Amino acid sequence: MHCLCEMKLFLHNVVCFVQNFIGQYITLLVKWFWYKYTGKTFLERTLTGGAHNYYMTDCVAQAIFESRMLQESGVVGSIKSCSPFSVNYVLTNIVTTKRIKRSASFPLLERNLRLCLINLNGTNVAIQILRDMKTQTFVNELHEAELFDLWNVMKPQDTLPGRICTEWNQIGFQGTDPSTDFRGMGYLGLYSLLQFARSDPAQARIFLKKSLGPVGNTMKFYPFSCCGIQIGFFLSQLIEERKMDRWFYTIEQVEDKRAKSVQRSAVLDVYNNIFRQLFALFDECWRTGNPESVMDFGRIFDGFKEKAIDRFCGKSST
Repeated sequence: MHCLCEMKLFLHNVVCFVQNFIGQYITLLVKWFWYKYTGKTFLERTLTGGAHNYYMTDCVAQAIFESRMLQESGVVGSIKSCSPFSVNYVLTNIVTTKRIKRSASFPLLERNLRLCLINLNGTNVAIQILRDMKTQTFVNELHEAELFDLWNVMKPQDTLPGRICTEWNQIGFQGTDPSTDFRGMGYLGLYSLLQFARSDPAQARIFLKKSLGPVGNTMKFYPFSCCGIQIGFFLSQLIEERKMDRWFYTIEQVEDKRAKSVQRSAVLDVYNNIFRQLFALFDECWRTGNPESVMDFGRIFDGFKEKAIDRFCGKSST
């Protein structure tokens, strides 16, 4: 019986390998055929197919990331870095590396490629802004004031006895000092919760009430604030893994200080919008996940992440 199972596993692996090999071979064959037929690579055909749109950016990104030549030339590394890249430098690098001819369609190709790179740079801008916030530790009076603001929005009828107290548990922090729960997310964790609460206080309080569990079975609770911090961390991971690129296509790199303030607000508006939707999705997953107690949080959160990726990371999600 054991040998039979091993044989089935072996045959399954062989079939998967053959299917993968055949798939890659067919893809290469199709690419070769189109190149011979049109004299253009997939990247060139995409960029000269008409006016720029977000779907074009999706296709161009895929073509760039899958190109071995562009990986070796440093283009992929520049785009996937955690800071904004020079659009002009990357554009020139792509044209040179791919040996794109300056034919009659080159002006259209260059214009579309520039717009695609500007779109892709939006995620780099977002990563830089969000990482700066994550590296800010909970240390100053402003952060402390915002923490008290969070309490006042969520529990407007109750007064905290002090900065360090057990009452913080009532809005879903683990201990008597909420600052310890922000490790790994820094100021971004506090910012996410506060903006979520401020954007719609009544709705935030409804989520808090539901997080406490049903009357008579308070073990079916989830920690509201800690859950929000984990959702923010998960969202920042998706952004850094470039699974949320489309959400940031409208963000442009700027140099002027005043423009940078507007740019930062634009990035955070997108982030907060996604965060609100993610929190609502988690609450839905919690209610439909039939938790026995808070110990089911990990299981339900894993299911929530799968649904979130499916809903928010697709090309048609924005």
